[in-house]
This record gives sequence, structure tokens and C-alpha cells, in this order.
Amino acid sequence: MTIDQYFIALEQALSPMQPDDRASALDYYREYVEDAGLTDSTLVIQRLGTPKQLAAHLLADKSIEEAAEPVTAPKRRYQKNAHMVWLIVLAVLSAPLSLPLVIIVAVLLLSGLLILASTAFTAIVAVGALILTGAGVGLAGLYIGISLLWANYFMALTYIGFGLAGVGLALLLFPFCRQLTRASAHVIGGFATFIYRKITFQHKPVEGGGAA
Repeated sequence: MTIDQYFIALEQALSPMQPDDRASALDYYREYVEDAGLTDSTLVIQRLGTPKQLAAHLLADKSIEEAAEPVTAPKRRYQKNAHMVWLIVLAVLSAPLSLPLVIIVAVLLLSGLLILASTAFTAIVAVGALILTGAGVGLAGLYIGISLLWANYFMALTYIGFGLAGVGLALLLFPFCRQLTRASAHVIGGFATFIYRKITFQHKPVEGGGAA
């Protein structure tokens, strides 16, 4: 593989990236290779990794950067977090680590993500069940209370009170459920980012011609 072929493969691997960002990344690393005096693709791979490895890390870094940007639509936030976690998993699996270490890291990462996701899902389901129960009991109480209003005034008020309390509980828990969902997505994304930063190398060169 020549250096030109290396960058052709890198450009193909970076196809999910926006054209402007992809062009900037390619220009950056071409300039870096020239400044570092890397005249052979073997030296480039030793310094930067294979085109697929470098692309995986660049895509993960870009996804982390985009996930940190403010987003007004919650659905868009969830999509960006899910996309980021997936790219991080791919970047971790492509890291130049020994096979046993790759297996250990993959197991730790996936186990942590599954634990966080299952915990968040359980909490969201529990809160959702409380909302449905509160709404159901509340509406039933209001219905019974109104139907008893002329037959037994005080009993009707009791049922209406329980009904309003149930509906009120559901209304109070609904925004909490939304916030819990957002927080869960944020925590899962943060955990994946933390693992990624800890076990992968950065491909941006530092002063002195090395690669961090």
C-alpha cells in the first residue's frame, strides 16, 4: 500500500462524515504525514493506525463533539446519543490492542452499557406504570364520584378527591419520566465516552512530531 492508497482508503472509510469535515481531516493528516517525514505507508500505519482504525476514531471523536452540541428536539438528542455510542463501540473494537485486551474491554463496555440501559429501562417502566395507574385510578375515581354526587354527596367528594389526586400524580410524574429518559441517555453516552477516552489513543499529533 502506498501513502496515496492509504489516504484513498481513509477517505472511503470516512464516507459517513460530512464532506467539509472529511476534506479537513484528510488535509490535516496529509500535512501531518508530510511534516513528519513519513515516506512509507508502513510508517504511517505505525504512527496513525490503519485507515479503518483512524477513521473509526475520527468518526467517534466527531460524534462525541456533535453530541455535546445543544439540541432542542429530545428525539434528535436520543438519536445522536445512540449513534455516538455505536461509533464508540466500533472505535474501541478497532483499537490496536491485543486480542485478550480487546475481549476484556468489549465485555466491560457492553456489560456497563447493558447494566445502565436495563436500569434506566426498569426505572422508566416503573414510573410509566405509576403514571398509568395514577391516571386510571384518578379517572375511575372521578367517574364514580360524579355518578354518586346526587346520591351520596360526601362519598362522592371522597371519590372525586381520590380521582383528582390520581390524575395530579400522573401529571406530576409525566415530566419526571421525560427527564429520567433524557438523563438515562446522557449517562449511557457519558459512560461510553469515558471508556473510549480511557482505553483508546488520540490520533492528533503533539509537538515534537509524535501522535497522541
